[in-house]
Amino acid sequence: MDKGSSNINGLLPNYTTSNGGYFRVLVTSPNGCTRKSAKTQVTVVNCLRETNLESAVDFKILQVPFTNSLDLQLGAVESDQFNVTVADAQGRIVFKQAIHSNEGSETISINSQNWAEGFYYVNINSNSGSKTAKVVKIK
Repeated sequence: MDKGSSNINGLLPNYTTSNGGYFRVLVTSPNGCTRKSAKTQVTVVNCLRETNLESAVDFKILQVPFTNSLDLQLGAVESDQFNVTVADAQGRIVFKQAIHSNEGSETISINSQNWAEGFYYVNINSNSGSKTAKVVKIK
């Protein structure tokens, strides 16, 4: 496989990349014949996903599963602005709000009455870092 003019050797049968660009595949048969595919453009799509990265951002989901409201407790070591985003399993944003929090913890309640049952991703970003959690809504 190559990206531009750089070869990526030793790939079988899947390749994961975080860099977009044009890629081609070079296939070599057991008898040594080779064939290169046409260029294919790969676009990297940023999406919310669950992560276990350590961060100074601290939040708790106060009830799992949740029903008519999604209650979060945000923790801050110092005054900070939290950008709270909730996306459904297809990546559609169902809630987005910037919340300023002082040192300590703060509880917020998000009205989820009109959300469908299913999985959601809660993402909290601040100057201190970012965390994402997967939650489920039931009726």
